[in-house]
Amino acid sequence: MISVITPTYNCAKYLLRSYECLRRQTYKDWEWVIVNDGSEDDTDVIISSLAQQDSRIKKFTLDKNRGRGYARNFATEKARGSIIVVWDVDDFYTSERLAEINKSISSGYDYFCSYALIADNNLNLKGARHFSKTKERFTPSFVHPTLAFRASLKDKVVYDKSMRAGEDLGVMLHLESNYKGYCCNKYLLVYSEDREVNIAKSIEANLNQLQSTLYIIGNKVIECNIIEKVKFIIKKKFKIFVLRLLKLTPDLYLKTVRFRSCEYIDSSKLNSEHLFILSGNLNEE
Repeated sequence: MISVITPTYNCAKYLLRSYECLRRQTYKDWEWVIVNDGSEDDTDVIISSLAQQDSRIKKFTLDKNRGRGYARNFATEKARGSIIVVWDVDDFYTSERLAEINKSISSGYDYFCSYALIADNNLNLKGARHFSKTKERFTPSFVHPTLAFRASLKDKVVYDKSMRAGEDLGVMLHLESNYKGYCCNKYLLVYSEDREVNIAKSIEANLNQLQSTLYIIGNKVIECNIIEKVKFIIKKKFKIFVLRLLKLTPDLYLKTVRFRSCEYIDSSKLNSEHLFILSGNLNEE
């Protein structure tokens, strides 16, 4: 069985859509471990209704909002499957995703990731994420919403529960540095990325991610020579200084901070399901 884990906070409007993506999976032996992280909207009501319809849905409710890191760890602990799959509530997943994950990890890989299409909240296609070919050793080569991993690693895959954004960085770097992964060159999800919409949240997420990276390097999750480490730390601390200044003048943020650029889309890998998702029809079902 595959355990699909989803932390959710005030995302009631995405829940039915996310369940529809899961219901459409060609691989059917799954459970959905969904953690309501202290939501104040109709999240609890909707999850309860879905759980009554489908016994594969396992609902857990936290007493207050504790952040994505805590909620992801909680979901991982409750998972009963042999494979754990990241399933973010606001993204779209193609119907073959779980089947591809099961095939790869069952063949001996420890973790799985894939290509992703990038769209804004209005489903306007912005580009794609493939696998980074950068020489930067401290940047993950894939995007977190594509991740799945062997459940036997759950004690090793621990999210930073002190962080409300950027909590996934350490997990990705740890997996890439220590385990055997399969990188699938198919677009198995449409990843919603509208960081420009909430500037304050985006600044905080960038700060958290940079600080998390420094913590990881300081604790030797990734080994590197001393010169490489010193140069990296100086570079990141300078970026943190700049971001803290920009918090005082957030209107300058979009003009001065370069978002991670989207890559070209390999049109040969697009299919009718991608077009169906991007048309918005899944939202209407």
